[in-house]
Amino acid sequence: MPPRISTAFPAGPTALLPDHFEKWFAGRGWSPREHQLALLEKAREGRSTLLIAPTGAGKTVVFSHLAAEEVKRGGRVLILAHREELIDQAAAKLHAATGLRAAVEKAERHADRSASVVIASIQTLTANRLATW
Repeated sequence: MPPRISTAFPAGPTALLPDHFEKWFAGRGWSPREHQLALLEKAREGRSTLLIAPTGAGKTVVFSHLAAEEVKRGGRVLILAHREELIDQAAAKLHAATGLRAAVEKAERHADRSASVVIASIQTLTANRLATW
């Protein structure tokens, strides 16, 4: 049985969000969804996270926030997608939500190895490039 995710946020649901991200939501008249906050809570606890959700559920918004937090701590982030349009969409949304620019690794495009965030094609990495990273 999978672990239960706490949906009780004692300091209020947006307490999980840094100020800039809370302002990003508020500036659009939005608030984070419960599943987004639950995922952020797990990630902050250092637990492995996986979010499977339908189109429009806010997966890109969540991973953009998590990527920004990791980069802020000095880490690097690899985001994988299986279709070209999802790679481009992820890069655009990451930049819009956080100001971070991602390098892209797919087909004929090669990401800068020193980039803080890389968005890559699963097919490209599994075909022949994963070992070079």
